[in-house]
Amino acid sequence: MGKIIWIESPMLWIEPSMLPCNFPQQGEATNIKPEGPGSWCIHIHKDEAVIEPPPTLKFSSECGYDVTLGDVVQVVRGEYCGRTGTVINVLFQNASMDIRCGDFTTVCSCIFFLLRSDKCF
Repeated sequence: MGKIIWIESPMLWIEPSMLPCNFPQQGEATNIKPEGPGSWCIHIHKDEAVIEPPPTLKFSSECGYDVTLGDVVQVVRGEYCGRTGTVINVLFQNASMDIRCGDFTTVCSCIFFLLRSDKCF
């Protein structure tokens, strides 16, 4: 695991999040010369890399999630099934949304339990 710090197609330069215990650390006197934009990089071909997108990209419109702040939604499953309200907060970390209902109560529901509605209250 690590972060991509440079792309020189077709190679990705990855700065690892952890190095082995016996690996020379930055600033130590060694014969190893760091290369590239980072001090210690691993070069990986782009076809061999597994890139996990951050949670904000997993729930994007490209993946079928087209609900955003201000949209009117209906809860179709779960504890608040049948409630309708306006999206006031999106919580990507736990895949849920806060909605303000017509009676001004606020409920938090899983994104998978919501359906965008074209109806206004």
